[in-house]
Amino acid sequence: MSVLALAESTRSARVLNAGGVYNADMTPNKDQPKRRRRMRFNITALLVVTMICAILFAWWRDRTQLQQRLEVELGRAAMEREMAISQRTIARMTQQMARLRVEAAQAALRNATSRSTSDHEAGKND
Repeated sequence: MSVLALAESTRSARVLNAGGVYNADMTPNKDQPKRRRRMRFNITALLVVTMICAILFAWWRDRTQLQQRLEVELGRAAMEREMAISQRTIARMTQQMARLRVEAAQAALRNATSRSTSDHEAGKND
């Protein structure tokens, strides 16, 4: 047999297996590098990973919505507090304005009565 025919028969005798290249007598071929085995997942592992991701996402979304609701409620409470303070301030200022109007009216009445009495007294002296 020629060298070329021997090489051709050896090449055709090699069997490709998932773990690597083997010779016809099932001994590993040292010339060829071993092929890496692909990652394999079964359906159970895939479902477990999907379930864990879904639970984590749902928890994260719930926490985010809870935080947003809390911020809205705190903002609403602060606005109500500010409105109550503003309403009390407006009521206090309204009372002060009413008191000042009454005092101004009383002062005007006193001035008018004092003028009329002074005019009346001035008329007696003439």
